[in-house]
Amino acid sequence: MMLTDLARHYGSGPLSLTDIATHLGLSVAYLEQIVPALRTHGFIESQRGAKGGYVLAAPPSQINMGGVIRALEGRKNGRGPLSVMPCANLDGTVEPCNHEEVCNAPVLWLRVRDAITQALDSTTLADLAPQSHRVLPLLQATPLKEVGLTGETGDLTPLEVVILNQN
Repeated sequence: MMLTDLARHYGSGPLSLTDIATHLGLSVAYLEQIVPALRTHGFIESQRGAKGGYVLAAPPSQINMGGVIRALEGRKNGRGPLSVMPCANLDGTVEPCNHEEVCNAPVLWLRVRDAITQALDSTTLADLAPQSHRVLPLLQATPLKEVGLTGETGDLTPLEVVILNQN
């Protein structure tokens, strides 16, 4: 959340931790805990002085959320594995489990791991903190069945369903 606030103010100068905390309803103490990791991994820079504070070290479109999550998880250089479950780490390793003989869940957790990795690595800070309010694009336009007042059904895209529900 701190990075999204900095992204919304990108190019407007530094923000103090007090300002960020106020914008987001978080404590300064919490922000102070995450700043070292964000600085170490090169996501933010500090600026000293009376109007000092923090700024993004790169444009929001160049900050990959997978790297941010890895940095906050304590991964070296913002890279490396994230853990979903011990049986399906995001680096492809598998840790021993007491239920290996009877559990079929690793297949599911491997799929979850792959989906999370893809989502994080394909999302930038700019995607999460647009400069102005905009309508987010639909992820998929799969047809939905909508039952009309007369009992008729028709194929509608999710966007059409949203528009119908607003009337």
